[in-house]
Amino acid sequence: SSTTLGAVQRARVPLLAAMAVAAALQLALVDFWPRFPSPNERVRAYQALAVVHRGELGIGTELERFGPIEDVSAFAGRLFPNKAPGLLPLVVPAAAVAHLLEHGDDERELALTLDLGSLLASGLPFLLTALLLVRLARPGGEAPSRFVAVALLIATPALTASLLLFSHALTASL
Repeated sequence: SSTTLGAVQRARVPLLAAMAVAAALQLALVDFWPRFPSPNERVRAYQALAVVHRGELGIGTELERFGPIEDVSAFAGRLFPNKAPGLLPLVVPAAAVAHLLEHGDDERELALTLDLGSLLASGLPFLLTALLLVRLARPGGEAPSRFVAVALLIATPALTASLLLFSHALTASL
């Protein structure tokens, strides 16, 4: 009935509003600390760029190209990130786009890889998880399920982690 449909729509308004706020923050706050060269993020971008440029996982060339950074390990005479490569499949498309758009400008290519990589590898999984919670929330009842969805979207560290190229956002979403 139209009364039931109206109740369902009214129940989802807070959830959808919270999701809109979270999505807007994703876009507005990408690269929130642009002057801080985070080793955690940069080594992931270095490795994605290595895959795009040379089809390899070693980042020795990127360290020479973009500058030294912490969070690097040596193995068999080559340098690699000391991070698990779980985010790599989500960051490589960002590096490919950055390479196409900014090839020849090292700093802009790296910055775009970091920004797009953060959105793809951290922001998108967070928003998809939030969307799943919104879809699972029972409209017209079960206030706790709506509360959990809104809390994830705007009141937990998950939002903050989703703004960075850290594995924490993907891990929380999974």
